[in-house]
This record gives sequence, structure tokens and C-alpha cells, in this order.
Amino acid sequence: WTCVCDCSPNKEVVVKGKYLTNGDTKSCGCLNLERATQMGKDNKKYNDYYIKNNIVYVKFSNCNEEFLCDIEDWDYAKNICWYKNNTGYARGEIDGKAILFHNYIFDINIDSGIEVDHIHGNRLDNRRSELRICDRNKNALNKGLYKNNTSGVTGVSWHKQQEKWGAYIQIEYKNIYLGSFDSFDDAVNARLIAEQKYFKEYSRNAERIS
Repeated sequence: WTCVCDCSPNKEVVVKGKYLTNGDTKSCGCLNLERATQMGKDNKKYNDYYIKNNIVYVKFSNCNEEFLCDIEDWDYAKNICWYKNNTGYARGEIDGKAILFHNYIFDINIDSGIEVDHIHGNRLDNRRSELRICDRNKNALNKGLYKNNTSGVTGVSWHKQQEKWGAYIQIEYKNIYLGSFDSFDDAVNARLIAEQKYFKEYSRNAERIS
């Protein structure tokens, strides 16, 4: 039999008569697609969360840690399952495409050169008061410690031959040497002053500079 499905009056489907009479074929295949889609929705994972002092605490789907966000943004993002990725960010998926929470709430295209910066470096705090829009170069100013850092302060290292603490800062991928110091605190202070000069509000340690 040549049949027309209700989902598309212009689409003809050839079906054996016995499948029509015994009810095995009820559509052109659209019903199976609808069932599969609904099953996917029913089995979809969601994040547990709670609200305290107008802050949403969202539990990651893959660990016991939480990230923070604003109520308005959670209303927009709660239908996506968020997990913590290997770089410490809240990550989800839309139509098989990976997205980061802080980019999603600002609707940022990662190929645009515009980025969302975590002002104080806390990747789990996605409240808008802790985020800012900037270009890639400014975002790079706010980097944390490299894995090979042994002093605990970015831009400060121990010079074994001189037996002094060295301080430096990187601007536009060029290192600027700030000097050698007998005191670790003096080297740290030199670094902080340089951050205030070159990084300004993008310095992660701006509040520590006296």
C-alpha cells in the first residue's frame, strides 16, 4: 500500500498490507523518533542544586564539588547537565557540542577573540560579579601559577647561583626582569607593583598591593 503519514502530507511511504492491519506500522518512522527523543529527555541527567542568600550552589554531575552562579543565569542554564572538566571549569553539551558555563551565560563565541575572565581566578565562581568580558590578551594577564613554579608566587623564583630571589613579569609574551632581592617579600612586592603598573585592574593580586 502507498500511504501518507500525518506528519508530512507530501511524503509517501510504501507499506505491506499485513503491517497496516496488525498495527505494526503506524507512521513513516516519525513516531519512533518521537519516542526516542522523549526517552532521551526522560533519561537526561540534571544537576542537584540549592539556593542560599540568592546564590545558586550547583553540584557537578561527575564529582562532589560545587560551582556558584546567579539565580537568573541558573534559570537559563539548568536544563543542561554540567560537569567539572579536567581544567576545573563547569562544562556541558548542547547538540553534542561542548560549552563552558561562563561562556554560555554571556553567549560568547569562543572563536570571536572575546573571552570571559574569572576576576579572582576562581573557576568555580560563575557569578557575574566575579566575571568580566575582555579580549584574549587581557585575559592572559590574569593567569595563575604554572605547574613548574616553586615559589608559590607568579613571577618570583629562587636564583640558586646568586642566592637571591628574582622577580619578572611577562608583557605581550616578553619577559621584563624586575631585579634580584635578598628577601622573598621584596621580590613579591616588586612583582605586585609591576602588576599594578602593567596589568592594572586585570591583576589577580591588585588588592594585595599597598
